[in-house]
Amino acid sequence: MLRPLCAALILCAALTACGDGAPDGAAAVRATTTPTDTVPPPPAESRPLAGGAMTVRVSTGATRILDYVGVRLSTTGAADGRGRELSFPITGGRLALTPAQGEIELGGGLRISTDDDHVDATALRVVPAQEVVTAVVEGRRVPLLRFKLRYPEALPAAGEPLTAIGTTSVVGDRALEQLGTDFGVDLLRDGLPLGSMKIIARVGPGVR
Repeated sequence: MLRPLCAALILCAALTACGDGAPDGAAAVRATTTPTDTVPPPPAESRPLAGGAMTVRVSTGATRILDYVGVRLSTTGAADGRGRELSFPITGGRLALTPAQGEIELGGGLRISTDDDHVDATALRVVPAQEVVTAVVEGRRVPLLRFKLRYPEALPAAGEPLTAIGTTSVVGDRALEQLGTDFGVDLLRDGLPLGSMKIIARVGPGVR
């Protein structure tokens, strides 16, 4: 099992904060703890989603750190991984704006691998209000990615695409502590600025 140095995470934060892959040179999102329940915002117009994808582009800095600690990110099932881009199709869900609410369901999964082991994060779900992507890992739903996205001011007409762009990081969270211990990789416990994130979703008709 690999035991990376703590300094590796500091180096990664410095590399990814330079804005590689982030829109308009925005600084990479820092991982935080598990989102807590808050008072729900007032109801907003909600529309079903009828396709599209969430794409994560891993920054050069994050790629260097992942290579250094011997961790690889790839996709499974209906998701598509090409180079540093990981794309997950939108299979369902609803979205409201101002403020962002709802859930976006994604197909395929994210595989986290070392030379002698791997674990799959499946049933990915984007939760805009909490700015987190959750997944089922070893039978438990856990926070996986933290993000900051810029949304349009209003939902487009039915059949038209909605685009949201921002940055993302691996969540540093107790929920992944055992997974990090099993792999011997601290970044799974402590978090890692990952790169940019984009959601392009086709909005369907109907208001709830």
